[in-house]
Amino acid sequence: MAVKGVISYAEAQTGAHQVTVLPDGRGSVLETTERLPAPPVAPASPAQAAEVKPSPAAATDKTSLRMLAEEYRAQNQHLEPSTLRIWDYRLEMLGKELSLDHPLRDLTVPKVRRLRGELAKRLAHSTVNDIIGKVLRPLVALGMETGAITKSPLEGIKALEKIDPEREQPT
Repeated sequence: MAVKGVISYAEAQTGAHQVTVLPDGRGSVLETTERLPAPPVAPASPAQAAEVKPSPAAATDKTSLRMLAEEYRAQNQHLEPSTLRIWDYRLEMLGKELSLDHPLRDLTVPKVRRLRGELAKRLAHSTVNDIIGKVLRPLVALGMETGAITKSPLEGIKALEKIDPEREQPT
């Protein structure tokens, strides 16, 4: 019983424990040595994360936002259909101002600022923030994860200040 408790405790830890039961002369003893496999360890720093090799198909110079959008959508099939419809609609709005077929490496900070300004001319600031933050930012992060780009063109891009419309209050 005590051996099971020790093994259970070791399993609850990092998994890199070795359990050895030795006879102490007080009676019959179960002699066993069990090595528990160590669990996979996530990278502790961005430098270690960069060492992860990207898949060769994804890390090409021709990786486009459209390719990343397809990959992102495939990875997020667990989301509700309504959430995916909204995401697709925002992607379509982004596509009206920015070609989704151009290589991701061509996207620069000035282009993103220009895009944000163009979108802000015809859309509410909260909508622009949703397009940049909930569509473009995850696609860029996926591009960095796959190795298509090494630096985010969204670095330093802040959300637009939300403007509350003046609404008349009932008297």
